[in-house]
Amino acid sequence: MSAKTAAALMLAALLTACAQAPVRPPAGIIADDAPEIGARPAPYDLSDVSGPDAPGMPSMWVMEKSGRTLAVFGTMHAVPRGFRWLRPDVKRALAQADLVMTEVGTTDAAQYNPRLGELDDLAGLLSRDDGVNTLDLIAAPGTPERVELEAAIDMAGVRAASVTTLQAWALCLDLQRSETPDALKRMTPEARALRTEATKTLGPLESGPDGPDARIERFRLSQNLPFKQLETFATRARVYATMPEADAIACIRHRAHAIVAGTDWTSFPQRFRAALDFWTRGDLDGGRRSAMAETAGISPALAERLYQGREAQWMALIARHCEATKLNCALAVGFAHLGGPDGLLKRLEQAGYRLKPGTS
Repeated sequence: MSAKTAAALMLAALLTACAQAPVRPPAGIIADDAPEIGARPAPYDLSDVSGPDAPGMPSMWVMEKSGRTLAVFGTMHAVPRGFRWLRPDVKRALAQADLVMTEVGTTDAAQYNPRLGELDDLAGLLSRDDGVNTLDLIAAPGTPERVELEAAIDMAGVRAASVTTLQAWALCLDLQRSETPDALKRMTPEARALRTEATKTLGPLESGPDGPDARIERFRLSQNLPFKQLETFATRARVYATMPEADAIACIRHRAHAIVAGTDWTSFPQRFRAALDFWTRGDLDGGRRSAMAETAGISPALAERLYQGREAQWMALIARHCEATKLNCALAVGFAHLGGPDGLLKRLEQAGYRLKPGTS
């Protein structure tokens, strides 16, 4: 789980920032227009993930509006190691676009995507001011449920000093994070066995700095080409903060149990293979239905914000960065965001974009 904003003048700013030492915002503040790029990566050309146009290579959708193009490439945030997922036409689009925007990035990730409890700027959204201990709302002290909750918080690496005052939505979101290295040491033997079996079944995966989104980012920045993430922490926070407290508490309870018991790992190989199949076959609607159903199983309110809420924000950014500035853009976002009657491609169509003949 994964996440980015600005306007035309940011193109020049990005190029300048690439050559500078990291510029840190004031402590605890992640502004919408904060610089995202601290240093240009070493030269990288995507050749290690490129391949010929062949069946099983993920597709790209090229849309047009007012003489400008918007190439939309759906990614997976983790792929099998060594998988060739980049077709020649996708690589050309990513190289030739005036601006590329991704959903997920890794450059200066520690600076721009810190733990929720480490932020001060969004205190009104992140922190409670009613004197209520959030953990007491979720499970009473001394109960088995509270023990499980505190164990999950510890395993997820959430700062213990802040969780009691976090808004419930923020703790729900923080518990979606991937496990920390220390979490493996704290897993129960049963949970560790489930994880080991799932890892053995799937084999090594490339994610984070080696995932498709990060590689696209690294390619653009290493070539000194304009790049932008679609979100900042602040913009994501404003979407998730609308989650009703009761829904957020249900989400926390669900995640706490899954983290401690290791139940996520039981079905992970099956879920991953299904997602990979949707992606390589270009089944937009199937991929979205499956992913949304999985998240809705944690919390319907979380699913609505993870998909529709964030996608609505992206549309506003596309209008500002690409349409208003008359740029040819390319987007790389999770494949599950593209399909369905309310997904990104349908939203683009409703905004006046039309699929370019002869493209996927």
